[in-house]
Amino acid sequence: MKLASILRASIATTGLLALAACGGGGGDDSGSTTPPPGSSTYQIGGSVSGLSTTGLVLANGSSTVSIASGASSFNFANAVAGGTSYNVTVQSQPAGQTCRVDNGSGTVGSSNVTNIAVTCRAYVALVSMIGTNTLQQFLLGSSGALTAMNPLSLNTGEEPRDIVVTPNGRFAYTANADSHTISQFAVGADGKLTALATASVSTDLNPVDLAVSPDGRTLYSVNLRANNVRQFRIGADGQLTDMSPARANTGSSPAAIAVRPNGQHAYVVNFESGTITVYDVGANGELTPRTNTVEVGSGTGPRGMAMSPDGNRLYVALQNANAVAAFSIGADGALTALGNVGTGAATAQPWGVTVTPDNKFVYVSNFANNSVSQYSVGANGALTLLSPATVATGGATPYGLSVVADAR
Repeated sequence: MKLASILRASIATTGLLALAACGGGGGDDSGSTTPPPGSSTYQIGGSVSGLSTTGLVLANGSSTVSIASGASSFNFANAVAGGTSYNVTVQSQPAGQTCRVDNGSGTVGSSNVTNIAVTCRAYVALVSMIGTNTLQQFLLGSSGALTAMNPLSLNTGEEPRDIVVTPNGRFAYTANADSHTISQFAVGADGKLTALATASVSTDLNPVDLAVSPDGRTLYSVNLRANNVRQFRIGADGQLTDMSPARANTGSSPAAIAVRPNGQHAYVVNFESGTITVYDVGANGELTPRTNTVEVGSGTGPRGMAMSPDGNRLYVALQNANAVAAFSIGADGALTALGNVGTGAATAQPWGVTVTPDNKFVYVSNFANNSVSQYSVGANGALTLLSPATVATGGATPYGLSVVADAR
């Protein structure tokens, strides 16, 4: 797969977001499953498969355990009494891999808990193929090379655009712009996707961008020709159902959405209006637009958008202005303009934008000259072009782009 082929479509990597967990103290990774003689306390543990690197940390409340590379089992050091509830999650993902926990929650009975299953695998890259109305899936190797999975392609609706994956890595969704639907997939322990029993749900006209709330409970669909955001609840089985209210208003021709990592604010860029709509996010995930929009500039054509991982900066690709706008985000969600960068060949009809996980660099795909612009991020969030300012994609019309979690 050439870089241009990947950049032409939206890319998402499954499992790049760690499962939410509480921090805590230490533990061990011994395989013992026998409580001390005469004790009425029991250990919590299970099996580990596929772990080939270091860095995996599991958490159960305030207790943690670090899992060694190649381990086949684990136990938390602190034994607990019968009747104690538990919820084992991934606190830290291992280097170059992503792990998931199955059977991770329950209540301790009168014996050790041994059925928790931790499964680890390489990252998976997903590519939406507009020309064939399919989603392609690849394993991402430690060297960064992509290897086609079997099956390579899965059917979507017409003209699949954006791809999102839930924070727990269990479900994936594509926005199908021409069929006005969202395709729904389950992500297996091996990273392979399968269509849900209900393969797609209807949304409004021309869905072009998706976002999932940080808690994984809500999916937002930006609908270009309906001038709204459709709001869906994500069920335990991954099935999407309408929320109440089902829609939030936007400006004219909304093109992209970003949700702050704290889950309290969301932002939509409006292509025709040249504005950004700011939303407060309710306790149930519902969006409430603020009265005043943020002016980016009439005719600038804001197209793509990315938020820094810490939620303090917003970067917007201005297609018609051949520039990238930078904003700081206040504690209350308000945006403050930091200025525009990029002119001429360095930024030519920018569409996609992404920020590295360490907040140090921003990359922008340029639709008009088949390149990717490179920027460093200053202390205040302002952007400065690197040298060289661009690199060629090797193919035509790059669209979306993304960076894997370790930023290699």
